[in-house]
Amino acid sequence: MNKIDNYFQDFEHYLTPLPKTEKQNIVNELKDHFLSMINDEMQQGLAENVAIEKVIDEFPPPKEHAKQYISMHTEPLYDVQVDFGFRYMLALAIMGLAEMALLFVKDELHFILAAIGFIMFIAGNNLVFRKSHWNRDNIKQLY
Repeated sequence: MNKIDNYFQDFEHYLTPLPKTEKQNIVNELKDHFLSMINDEMQQGLAENVAIEKVIDEFPPPKEHAKQYISMHTEPLYDVQVDFGFRYMLALAIMGLAEMALLFVKDELHFILAAIGFIMFIAGNNLVFRKSHWNRDNIKQLY
């Protein structure tokens, strides 16, 4: 069973772009199919290890197999509309942090710049991490 577990662990890893529930349904359905094929082979008189090897050899490698499922996926994997507001809010938080970090580099900078940077950082974090702006589609836009 270890070879089957390894196959499905790799297969599930390559299905990452799919939604979690759909990925789990595909994996469960394929596991059932694998196990029934192994049972059929064992009923024909093959040893368990030989049956497992034979069934695994009948299927493509996990990466290719996952690509087939991903290509059959009908819904768009990522939302086409980009939420630029989320990116600007995130940039506000990062710029505020960078402005505060400038004080460590340049001693001549004023305390007022640090205060502005702190306010930008807090405001940006408040806007970004509010529940209404924090969703999976926004995170996927960042990479």
